[in-house]
Amino acid sequence: MVFPAELVESLLCHDGCSSTWPFFEVPGGYRPMSAAEIVEGWRITREALTGVDPDGDLVGSYWHPQWVPFATTISASEMVLGCRPGDTHGAVGEMVKGDGTHFGRRPALGDVLDEVADALEGGLPIGNRLPVAFGGRLD
Repeated sequence: MVFPAELVESLLCHDGCSSTWPFFEVPGGYRPMSAAEIVEGWRITREALTGVDPDGDLVGSYWHPQWVPFATTISASEMVLGCRPGDTHGAVGEMVKGDGTHFGRRPALGDVLDEVADALEGGLPIGNRLPVAFGGRLD
């Protein structure tokens, strides 16, 4: 599976963020996941859905093996990236537990990362919070 370039670049820069509160969130209240969390989250979802969906009825609507989680919330919803070849490669979806995955509601990952970078450089809020760097750590 080929990860979108924006995800690879982001992981190489900081590999997600701490899951210990207070943690950094991107717009929408999502905490970027580390590469290890991405792999584990993908594996857990694949195994769980294989057990309850042996005929694959949920594949492509609720979850797809080539959708990769990259950010999560405390309520276990996830932002996913489409990693299938073609026009949808890199598309951002939102998987809401119990509701399924919806694409087109969130901006592209590159746009989210640009918004965060602009906020950090300009001292602007992200959502309703102002990010603060202290002692080499972003809160």
